[in-house]
Amino acid sequence: MKLLITGANGFIGKSLVAEALLHSYQVVALVRKQAPLEWVDLKNLEVIICDLDEDEIPDLSTFSIDCVVHLAASMNPKSIDASNDVLLGTKKLIAEMQRSGIKKLIGMSSISVLDYESTKALTVINEETNISRNYQKMGQYSVLKTQQEDIYRAFGANGVNQCVIFRPGLVYDRNTLNAAHAGIIKSKFQLLVNHQGKVPLVNLESVLSAILKSASLEVSKVETVHLLDDDLPSQMEYLSALRNRKSIKTGGIVLAWWLLSPLIKIIFPVANMLNKTRVLPDLFFPHAFASRMKPFFFSNTKAKQLLNWQPKSFQ
Repeated sequence: MKLLITGANGFIGKSLVAEALLHSYQVVALVRKQAPLEWVDLKNLEVIICDLDEDEIPDLSTFSIDCVVHLAASMNPKSIDASNDVLLGTKKLIAEMQRSGIKKLIGMSSISVLDYESTKALTVINEETNISRNYQKMGQYSVLKTQQEDIYRAFGANGVNQCVIFRPGLVYDRNTLNAAHAGIIKSKFQLLVNHQGKVPLVNLESVLSAILKSASLEVSKVETVHLLDDDLPSQMEYLSALRNRKSIKTGGIVLAWWLLSPLIKIIFPVANMLNKTRVLPDLFFPHAFASRMKPFFFSNTKAKQLLNWQPKSFQ
C-alpha cells in the first residue's frame, strides 16, 4: 500500500513516515520545505516539496497513491475571518484527490471541537458528544478544526470515497508533554487548575498505530474516531507529570476549575462588548476554558472496536 503523508516533517508526521516504512508501506512524504537529511536514499520513500497553501499541487495520479493521511494545516490565522484562506490547502488537496481518483482519506482533527461548554461536567465524552458550532466563543484552533472536519465529511459523503477522521487527545511522547490543560502559565506566574475528571492524552506511538490500522480498513461511511490512552491521568497526576518533565515549575497557585469559570464568564462578554476578543488568550474563551479545565471522563471504546486497536496507558 502506498500512502501520501502531508505535514510529513511535523511532530506526528515524521514519526509516521518512519513507522510506515518500518511496516513495509510505500510512502510519499509531502513537506513544505527541505526534507530531513535522514530521509536521503531511504527505500520506498518519495518526497514532494509543496506548500499546500501557496503552491500548485503536483499531479497525484502519477504516484499511484492508495490513501492520503492529511496532517498538514496552517492553524495560525490573524482572525477567524481568515479561516477560508487557512483551510485553502485542505480544499486544494481534496480537489486534487478527486481529480486523481484517490478515494481514501485519513484526516487529523482534534478532540477540542466538541461542545464541552454545554455538556454536563463529569460525564463521559465519546463520538456521540455534539460538536460545538458557537464559533464566537471558541478559540481559533478549534474553529478551524471544526471547519476542516466539514471538508473531510463532504469528501466522504458520496458513498464512493472512504474517510476516517481522527480526534486525538493531547499527543505526547517520552520527551514532550504539552501544558495546555494545566492552567495559566506566564513566565514565573502559574495559576494551575484542579478538577475531578481525567485529562485527555494519547501516546504518539498509539496514534501512529491507529493511523496505519485505518489505512487498510474498509469503511462504508465517514468514521469519526477518538484516540485516547487507557488509564488516563487525573488532573493532579497530569500536573505532577508536567513538573517531573520540567514543563512547569514546582509551586504556583492551584484553584478548583469552578472558581475560575465565573471569571471567564465575566471577562469574555466584556471583551466581546469592547470588540477586544481577538487579543484574549484562547483559555479566556468559554469553549476553550471548558475543553481544557472542565472535568470529564473519556471513552476510547470505538477506536478499540473499529480498529482492533490497543492504546498505551499514560506513563
